[in-house]
Amino acid sequence: MAQEADADTVRMNFFGFGFQYYLAGRYAVAAQLLPVAANFLHHAIEMLLKGELTHLDEKQRRSMGHDLTKLWPAYKKKIAAEDTLASFDPVIERLDKFEEIRYPDEMESTGMHCTFALGKATPIETNVQNSERSEPVYQLFLGDIDALVKAILDKCGLRPIAYYPNSQNTHASTYLRYENQDISL
Repeated sequence: MAQEADADTVRMNFFGFGFQYYLAGRYAVAAQLLPVAANFLHHAIEMLLKGELTHLDEKQRRSMGHDLTKLWPAYKKKIAAEDTLASFDPVIERLDKFEEIRYPDEMESTGMHCTFALGKATPIETNVQNSERSEPVYQLFLGDIDALVKAILDKCGLRPIAYYPNSQNTHASTYLRYENQDISL
Protein backbone atom coordinates (compact mmCIF):
# COMPACT_ATOMS: atom_id res chain seq x y z
CA MET A 1 0.00 0.00 0.00
CA ALA A 2 2.85 2.41 0.80
CA GLN A 3 4.38 1.83 -2.65
CA GLU A 4 1.02 2.68 -4.25
CA ALA A 5 0.91 6.01 -2.43
CA ASP A 6 4.51 6.67 -3.43
CA ALA A 7 3.67 6.01 -7.11
CA ASP A 8 0.71 8.40 -6.87
CA THR A 9 2.88 11.06 -5.26
CA VAL A 10 5.58 10.63 -7.91
CA ARG A 11 2.93 10.84 -10.64
CA MET A 12 1.45 14.03 -9.23
CA ASN A 13 4.91 15.57 -8.82
CA PHE A 14 5.79 14.83 -12.45
CA PHE A 15 2.54 16.47 -13.57
CA GLY A 16 3.08 19.42 -11.23
CA PHE A 17 6.63 20.01 -12.50
CA GLY A 18 5.44 19.52 -16.08
CA PHE A 19 2.76 22.14 -15.72
CA GLN A 20 5.24 24.59 -14.16
CA TYR A 21 7.65 24.06 -17.06
CA TYR A 22 4.71 24.57 -19.42
CA LEU A 23 3.83 27.91 -17.81
CA ALA A 24 7.50 28.99 -17.86
CA GLY A 25 7.77 27.96 -21.51
CA ARG A 26 4.67 29.92 -22.51
CA TYR A 27 6.05 32.99 -20.76
CA ALA A 28 9.44 32.51 -22.43
CA VAL A 29 7.78 32.30 -25.87
CA ALA A 30 5.87 35.54 -25.19
CA ALA A 31 9.15 37.16 -24.05
CA GLN A 32 10.90 35.80 -27.18
CA LEU A 33 13.52 33.96 -25.13
CA LEU A 34 14.78 31.68 -27.88
CA PRO A 35 15.73 28.81 -27.77
CA VAL A 36 15.29 28.56 -23.99
CA ALA A 37 11.49 28.71 -24.39
CA ALA A 38 11.58 25.50 -26.41
CA ASN A 39 13.79 23.84 -23.80
CA PHE A 40 11.23 24.69 -21.10
CA LEU A 41 8.44 23.29 -23.27
CA HIS A 42 10.51 20.18 -24.02
CA HIS A 43 10.93 19.63 -20.27
CA ALA A 44 7.19 20.23 -19.79
CA ILE A 45 6.23 17.48 -22.22
CA GLU A 46 8.92 15.17 -20.83
CA MET A 47 7.58 15.58 -17.27
CA LEU A 48 3.94 15.15 -18.34
CA LEU A 49 4.75 11.96 -20.25
CA LYS A 50 6.85 10.57 -17.39
CA GLY A 51 3.96 11.34 -15.04
CA GLU A 52 1.89 8.75 -16.83
CA LEU A 53 4.81 6.32 -16.99
CA THR A 54 5.18 5.91 -13.23
CA HIS A 55 4.25 2.24 -13.64
CA LEU A 56 7.87 1.94 -14.78
CA ASP A 57 10.49 2.08 -12.07
CA GLU A 58 12.82 5.07 -11.80
CA LYS A 59 15.66 3.26 -13.60
CA GLN A 60 13.40 2.46 -16.57
CA ARG A 61 12.16 6.05 -16.80
CA ARG A 62 15.70 7.42 -16.53
CA SER A 63 16.88 5.06 -19.28
CA MET A 64 14.61 6.96 -21.68
CA GLY A 65 16.43 10.14 -20.72
CA HIS A 66 15.11 13.34 -22.22
CA ASP A 67 14.25 11.65 -25.52
CA LEU A 68 10.65 12.52 -26.37
CA THR A 69 10.76 10.12 -29.32
CA LYS A 70 11.20 7.26 -26.79
CA LEU A 71 8.80 8.60 -24.17
CA TRP A 72 5.96 9.38 -26.60
CA PRO A 73 5.45 5.81 -27.94
CA ALA A 74 5.68 4.41 -24.39
CA TYR A 75 3.05 6.92 -23.25
CA LYS A 76 0.73 6.18 -26.18
CA LYS A 77 1.05 2.45 -25.57
CA LYS A 78 0.38 2.84 -21.82
CA ILE A 79 -2.87 4.71 -22.39
CA ALA A 80 -3.81 2.62 -25.46
CA ALA A 81 -4.14 5.66 -27.69
CA GLU A 82 -1.57 5.11 -30.44
CA ASP A 83 -4.07 5.92 -33.20
CA THR A 84 -5.89 8.82 -31.55
CA LEU A 85 -2.66 10.67 -30.71
CA ALA A 86 -0.78 10.00 -33.95
CA SER A 87 -1.53 13.52 -35.17
CA PHE A 88 0.86 14.80 -32.48
CA ASP A 89 3.82 12.72 -33.71
CA PRO A 90 5.23 15.62 -35.80
CA VAL A 91 4.85 18.00 -32.83
CA ILE A 92 6.89 15.61 -30.67
CA GLU A 93 9.56 15.28 -33.39
CA ARG A 94 9.88 19.07 -33.84
CA LEU A 95 10.04 19.70 -30.10
CA ASP A 96 12.51 16.87 -29.49
CA LYS A 97 15.00 18.48 -31.89
CA PHE A 98 15.47 21.32 -29.39
CA GLU A 99 17.20 18.88 -27.04
CA GLU A 100 20.10 19.02 -29.53
CA ILE A 101 20.67 22.66 -28.61
CA ARG A 102 20.02 22.41 -24.90
CA TYR A 103 23.61 23.48 -24.40
CA PRO A 104 25.14 26.27 -26.47
CA ASP A 105 28.23 24.25 -27.50
CA GLU A 106 26.31 22.37 -30.21
CA MET A 107 24.64 25.50 -31.50
CA GLU A 108 28.01 27.23 -31.81
CA SER A 109 29.44 24.48 -33.97
CA THR A 110 26.41 23.84 -36.22
CA GLY A 111 24.43 27.08 -36.04
CA MET A 112 20.65 27.10 -36.15
CA HIS A 113 17.67 28.52 -37.95
CA CYS A 114 14.79 28.87 -35.51
CA THR A 115 11.12 29.58 -36.19
CA PHE A 116 8.68 30.36 -33.38
CA ALA A 117 4.99 31.10 -33.84
CA LEU A 118 2.07 31.50 -31.44
CA GLY A 119 -0.43 29.53 -33.51
CA LYS A 120 -0.49 26.03 -34.93
CA ALA A 121 1.74 24.81 -37.72
CA THR A 122 0.55 24.72 -41.28
CA PRO A 123 1.87 22.16 -43.77
CA ILE A 124 3.61 24.94 -45.71
CA GLU A 125 5.44 26.20 -42.61
CA THR A 126 6.62 22.77 -41.51
CA ASN A 127 7.83 21.74 -44.98
CA VAL A 128 9.74 24.90 -45.76
CA GLN A 129 13.46 24.29 -45.78
CA ASN A 130 15.72 27.02 -47.10
CA SER A 131 18.08 25.13 -49.42
CA GLU A 132 20.68 27.87 -49.06
CA ARG A 133 20.95 27.27 -45.32
CA SER A 134 23.33 24.67 -44.01
CA GLU A 135 22.40 24.93 -40.32
CA PRO A 136 19.73 22.76 -38.70
CA VAL A 137 16.15 24.06 -38.69
CA TYR A 138 14.20 24.19 -35.41
CA GLN A 139 10.49 25.00 -35.35
CA LEU A 140 8.16 25.64 -32.46
CA PHE A 141 4.46 26.36 -32.81
CA LEU A 142 3.00 27.20 -29.41
CA GLY A 143 -0.56 26.38 -30.49
CA ASP A 144 0.56 22.81 -31.24
CA ILE A 145 2.19 22.52 -27.82
CA ASP A 146 -1.00 23.82 -26.16
CA ALA A 147 -3.08 21.22 -28.00
CA LEU A 148 -0.57 18.49 -27.05
CA VAL A 149 -0.64 19.46 -23.36
CA LYS A 150 -4.45 19.43 -23.43
CA ALA A 151 -4.49 16.00 -25.08
CA ILE A 152 -2.03 14.58 -22.53
CA LEU A 153 -3.99 15.94 -19.58
CA ASP A 154 -7.31 14.80 -21.07
CA LYS A 155 -6.04 11.27 -21.74
CA CYS A 156 -4.72 11.06 -18.18
CA GLY A 157 -8.04 12.31 -16.79
CA LEU A 158 -6.47 15.45 -15.34
CA ARG A 159 -7.57 19.07 -15.27
CA PRO A 160 -5.07 21.94 -15.53
CA ILE A 161 -6.45 23.59 -12.40
CA ALA A 162 -5.07 20.72 -10.33
CA TYR A 163 -1.53 21.72 -11.35
CA TYR A 164 -1.96 25.43 -11.40
CA PRO A 165 0.68 26.68 -8.94
CA ASN A 166 -1.29 29.50 -7.33
CA SER A 167 -4.64 30.82 -8.43
CA GLN A 168 -3.69 34.24 -7.02
CA ASN A 169 -0.66 34.50 -9.30
CA THR A 170 -1.82 36.90 -12.01
CA HIS A 171 1.42 36.53 -13.99
CA ALA A 172 0.98 32.77 -14.34
CA SER A 173 -2.68 33.23 -15.24
CA THR A 174 -1.83 35.87 -17.84
CA TYR A 175 0.68 33.66 -19.64
CA LEU A 176 -1.44 30.55 -19.40
CA ARG A 177 -4.24 32.39 -21.20
CA TYR A 178 -2.03 34.38 -23.59
CA GLU A 179 -2.91 33.26 -27.14
CA ASN A 180 -4.02 29.88 -25.76
CA GLN A 181 -6.96 28.30 -27.57
CA ASP A 182 -6.71 24.94 -25.80
CA ILE A 183 -5.97 25.23 -22.08
CA SER A 184 -8.22 27.13 -19.72
CA LEU A 185 -8.75 27.11 -15.98
